[in-house]
Amino acid sequence: MGALVVRGGALATVASVGTAFAISSCGAVAYHAQVPHTAQDPDLVISVDEVGLAHMVGAQRDGERTLTLGATVSARPGAAWGRPRINSAGRSPCDGGLLAKSDGTSMPPREGVQHASLVFADVPGANEPFADGSSVLDLPVFPADRAQPGRCLRVPLQLSGGATEWRSTPWLSGLAFRVVFLARPLAGYQDLAILFELPQAVWIDGWWLMAGFEGGFVGERGVAPPTPPSTTRATVGLVGGELEAARMLWVGRRLGLQLRLGYDLLATLEPNAQSSAAEAAAYQPGVVHGPRVALRLVGLLSLRPGWPGFAAPAEGTSAGLSAFAGAWWQSSGAATPAPILGLSIDGTLSF
Repeated sequence: MGALVVRGGALATVASVGTAFAISSCGAVAYHAQVPHTAQDPDLVISVDEVGLAHMVGAQRDGERTLTLGATVSARPGAAWGRPRINSAGRSPCDGGLLAKSDGTSMPPREGVQHASLVFADVPGANEPFADGSSVLDLPVFPADRAQPGRCLRVPLQLSGGATEWRSTPWLSGLAFRVVFLARPLAGYQDLAILFELPQAVWIDGWWLMAGFEGGFVGERGVAPPTPPSTTRATVGLVGGELEAARMLWVGRRLGLQLRLGYDLLATLEPNAQSSAAEAAAYQPGVVHGPRVALRLVGLLSLRPGWPGFAAPAEGTSAGLSAFAGAWWQSSGAATPAPILGLSIDGTLSF
């Protein structure tokens, strides 16, 4: 892969999402600029807008990373650039530092604005090369007027200590499977409920605020025993949604513990009378709803290198196992809730 890859808008979005899903199991995080990181000279203007770090599939050495800078570049016709490098502000321009994988001059600049990915492989450790808080991008520039000498264009990547200059995406998508045990029957439902969930979330000041679709089924109560007897239990379909707020209680290097507060709102679906007349006859239409509290053991898949000026949630890309307790009410029938207990398995992905 070259150091400079020109990409289109829609195609870039599809490719970025696909790449995120492909490498999420090995760890990845993408940061977006909160303040401008730009530089220009008479022949070239560049703005660095994204920083991505991934532990790629098939990495041969422990700690091997691939770093990608997303940039917007505009160059005069006839101008060209050389091999980019990430450097420290204290070093001489275009001398030392971390070199990109290959030279970008094999792709001559087009007139107008280009969107480019600058790829740096084999990054030496999770805290390099941004650890000292003074990183810059050095880009050799070859002027359109070949009589002029080459120059080094330097883009500051870390401008001020303490301020958040780069923030990872606040959006999250997930998939979960939940088993709910009704410790006491409701008027029309009993035993177990099985739910599949598709949550979407946003990260605000350390909290994940989630809303999601839920669907599944729950055991139906009051159905006459089948003749002949059957091991199949009568069930009623469930469809609805959930609201959740979640916050990390503890974060380790690869594990964490998260508190989740949620509320379910699920409507029941009438059984098909042609498939089971007994289930249809016993059916009590209604809404099942109630709160729950969960503790989630989190496997942290995002890379959070701790660079100055960079901020990202630890649990953005993760897999987890939750144990929860709560209560469900049935909108029709008795007003007494049923205590619920259960487990869920889920995965989340920041994008």
